[in-house]
Amino acid sequence: MQHFRNLLVGVDVSSGERLASFDLSPATFEAIKRGVWLARELGAEVTFQATLDLSAETEEILHEGFGDASRSVEQAASDVLEKLCADAKDQGVTARSVVAFGLPWEALTKQVLNGKHDLLLVGTRNRGATSRMLFGSTSLKLLRVCPCPVWVTRPDPKFDDINMLVACGLGPESDRLLHTAVGGGRLLDARVHLIHAVELGEFVGDSLIGQSREALEEHRAVARKNAEHALRESLSHTDFRTLRHGVQIHLEEGEPETVLLEAIPKYGIDLLVMGTKVRTGLSGVFFGNTAERLLSKVDCSVFVVKPEGFVSPVTVD
Repeated sequence: MQHFRNLLVGVDVSSGERLASFDLSPATFEAIKRGVWLARELGAEVTFQATLDLSAETEEILHEGFGDASRSVEQAASDVLEKLCADAKDQGVTARSVVAFGLPWEALTKQVLNGKHDLLLVGTRNRGATSRMLFGSTSLKLLRVCPCPVWVTRPDPKFDDINMLVACGLGPESDRLLHTAVGGGRLLDARVHLIHAVELGEFVGDSLIGQSREALEEHRAVARKNAEHALRESLSHTDFRTLRHGVQIHLEEGEPETVLLEAIPKYGIDLLVMGTKVRTGLSGVFFGNTAERLLSKVDCSVFVVKPEGFVSPVTVD
């Protein structure tokens, strides 16, 4: 995370029936708190953006200044952001604000492109006291189409006590993910867990059908050994030895979705770090149906890293 210098924080200013209010949600406050803290630690700048998702008719009324509409919505949103900027500046952080109109995921992505932001932070909402913290459509769309890394936060009382889980595949694409995760782990002083799901297909092919249990166990052992070697090789390209708590490597057999969902409560995970192999969002796929299902179930914050050369389907005017 050390290379982030131009942060964007999405601020949800809506509250109940009000389109703009100082009554921000706990998840939005978490994104703001994390953004300001990170900017201060890195000497970065932060921009707060509120997006008013209004109909074309309402937006036209606002721009024409009809009645008190302009004051009650656009100005109210601006007032909220100005207060956030003042608070950030009191902490020594250079802060700016933007009020945009349209779909939040699209407006935020356009701001990332226009403002050349290198990290986007947004909060996610709790959909009920009896439900898990679910990622809404805005978060999922941002994870698919935003060209820079996206940190989706949930309220976390353990601000300075972080367990990080890095979902790592095998191959060169893991290097970028691990560099970011190790840098973030050092900055957060987190306990870093590196996990890889060893699927049955990785070591049981057609040639093994009908083989003895001993033969299958031998191939399983070889597969685990090869996977661990590949992970340690990727990790060696980082400065992971600077992490105060080190790195714990976990090899678990099973489907990635199941492995990750079981690991999150098992290790008390606060932040899940994931990467994507997809270099374009045009297909509408983030990085597979597994990730889509996973992100609708996790109850921790998520940090997603895009591959180098990722092309967003969102275009700027």
